[in-house]
Amino acid sequence: MKGIMLKDLYDNFYIKKNLLSYIFGVGFILVCLVLSPTTYSFILFAELLPCILGSAALESATEQDEKASFDRLQISFPVTKGEIILAKYLLALFFHAAANLISVCFLLAHVYIWGTVTLAQGIQVCLLGAGIALAFTALSYVFFFLLGKKAATVIYVIIAMVIAMVYGSAASIYGLEEFLALDKWMPALILIPAAFVLYGLSCLLSIQIYKRKY
Repeated sequence: MKGIMLKDLYDNFYIKKNLLSYIFGVGFILVCLVLSPTTYSFILFAELLPCILGSAALESATEQDEKASFDRLQISFPVTKGEIILAKYLLALFFHAAANLISVCFLLAHVYIWGTVTLAQGIQVCLLGAGIALAFTALSYVFFFLLGKKAATVIYVIIAMVIAMVYGSAASIYGLEEFLALDKWMPALILIPAAFVLYGLSCLLSIQIYKRKY
């Protein structure tokens, strides 16, 4: 499984166009948010960045696999089909950890440099973002294995846009201050375990899809 994870990391970061897309995408978001350190931008960042970055590992790897018909070669390796899928899901968890670490760094800047949120408020928002992102990855990964890169990317973008629109609508209707004032500990503590359960079910479903395809 380690070899599969390293191959996917190669696809994501060694191929120049993929590496540049990461640098440009994350850099552009960070620059925009640093130039406009508001409560709105913090919540948007904490909710969307883990979704986008946490699910990115499979998109680039799937594109390269489809170009080279690598899946047909991959199933000849001394690993089971279940281990192939498990390796990809484990790698996604590393991407989620990196995305959440960036969110925490940004949270600390908002608390101690810009003073736009309190530490407790920021932690609750980040926890909700982590749970939403994990559930988002669980859904998107099933589509990638079921439909392939092109169709799944369209669905991936649509789901991300829906999340952004829901956030924007909620912010307009209820207001950011009201949202921050809500006690979000309980929803976050329910959402995160539920997201891990969904992630596990997604992995099992993806294994069955992969076995049927190959």
